[in-house]
Amino acid sequence: MGISLGAASATIAFAEEATLPALFLDSPFSSIEDMVEEEFTRNGYPLFLMSPAFQIAVWNGIDFYEYSPNTAILNHQDRAIQIVHGEADTRIPIEQAIDLYELAGANAELIRLPDLEHVEAIYNAQDIYEELLVSFFTEALNSGD
Repeated sequence: MGISLGAASATIAFAEEATLPALFLDSPFSSIEDMVEEEFTRNGYPLFLMSPAFQIAVWNGIDFYEYSPNTAILNHQDRAIQIVHGEADTRIPIEQAIDLYELAGANAELIRLPDLEHVEAIYNAQDIYEELLVSFFTEALNSGD
């Protein structure tokens, strides 16, 4: 399970660890480049600094292009994936979750939560969130696979 940035980390770990049977993501992003651009824009940094920022990361042994959720999700091996995302999310647009969902294929389910902001479901829709989380893992972990 992962939430927001943790959802990106969980997606990458899921791709690399085939023994993990299921993945639950809350408010994930699919593209690290898109999110860095969003954050640069939100914080008023000029976009021409993005490329050097990524290069500095590579020099320090971090290749964001290699470890991005949109490439990691392709290694799902038909394991169960559930993605929940607030439709009113202004931090990570729901289109990011839709992208991950489409890349994951038939083994994935996308739950769109109307009127909810970034990671708001866990706080403001607790009953629905708990039901989604518990039923997903109960089914995924008891499927006999």
